[in-house]
Amino acid sequence: MKITLNLAALPSRRERYALAWAVPLALLGAVMLVYLAMLAVGNIREYRNVKAEISRQQETARQLAAQEENIKREIERPEYRTVSRQAQFINSLIEEKKISAADLTLRVSELMPETVRLTSFGSSQSQETAVRFAVVGRDEGALEDFLTALEDSPDFRDVAVVDQGFQSQSDPNSPVTITCTATYVGSLLPPTGN
Repeated sequence: MKITLNLAALPSRRERYALAWAVPLALLGAVMLVYLAMLAVGNIREYRNVKAEISRQQETARQLAAQEENIKREIERPEYRTVSRQAQFINSLIEEKKISAADLTLRVSELMPETVRLTSFGSSQSQETAVRFAVVGRDEGALEDFLTALEDSPDFRDVAVVDQGFQSQSDPNSPVTITCTATYVGSLLPPTGN
């Protein structure tokens, strides 16, 4: 007679569940490992692209610095130094400018009726800006409207008529002209808008 002994222990419930879940967890682990590997490869590619872009930007910066140095050397040449000094002088004069002729002309033209035109304009600056301009209109009423608007304007004060040309009695279509002076104070005020 032959006696056989089975010395193996019966698997417990925990061991059976562990064995049942081992295969799906191993597959999930393999999938995660593949996903992480792909993510790492993507990050490495992105790192290389960023590194290449940084290298291109650094090369561009070096080229621009070299161009800047070349331009500085060109400007430092004696013939360009004179031009640079003259440009700086002109820029300093522009910065000292108190009013803009275009701004002043715009403010005067805003006060004019449609039948009045500006024919000449001049200004001088000392402590205050004195302006002198000549206007022509179809009739005396339009010029009176202009003078009233000029006197009522916050941009001008001390308006004075220096010269006046009347309409000819023989030609009622002849224009009427006046030359007037005023003190411009508009540079102290914000610009008007339409």
